[in-house]
Amino acid sequence: LTLFTFGPVHVGTTYILRNTLRGEPVFVWSDFWYAVKKNLKQGIIFGVIDAAMIAMLAFDILSYRMNAASSGMFMALYAAAYCMIIIYSFVRMYAYLMIVTFDMGLFKIIKNSIYFSVLGIKRNALALLGTAAVVALDLLLVRVFLPLGLILPFIIAFGLIEFMGVYAAFPKIKEVMIDPYYKEVSAETGSGNGE
Repeated sequence: LTLFTFGPVHVGTTYILRNTLRGEPVFVWSDFWYAVKKNLKQGIIFGVIDAAMIAMLAFDILSYRMNAASSGMFMALYAAAYCMIIIYSFVRMYAYLMIVTFDMGLFKIIKNSIYFSVLGIKRNALALLGTAAVVALDLLLVRVFLPLGLILPFIIAFGLIEFMGVYAAFPKIKEVMIDPYYKEVSAETGSGNGE
């Protein structure tokens, strides 16, 4: 059940966070279910892909970590797995946003997400630093006061990390995909009115 609800839940929360970022009115419950229903198929398919990638990268990290001390090759694979985690976390930020923003095929969404993970590297790096700070704060709270450290991720941390991802990714999507479309449409309607 978790595997098939993972993507739709991310789609719904990303839609709400995107609208919050754009300054649009948000009705949390109804907007969440609207986004889930509208993007259910892509949300489920990408959610399964996303969960599989996360599980695979976690398995890589754990298995290479155990063998990293024994061989230089495993140490290189261990470092490469961390690089893949960073790149894939950038791809995820853009993929869910594009699912709720555009009517595109899933392959095109994934391809564009990979391009955007490189194009928006500065904003992505800042989102990564923010995520690292939230995780570090949570780990510190676990050491200082265990109940608060265990409760914080369920109350604040997951939503804050997701918001940082949307905050970093949406301006680049707007700059590259949304603004040129509206400029083209306004140029076409402007030239049509003048003739």
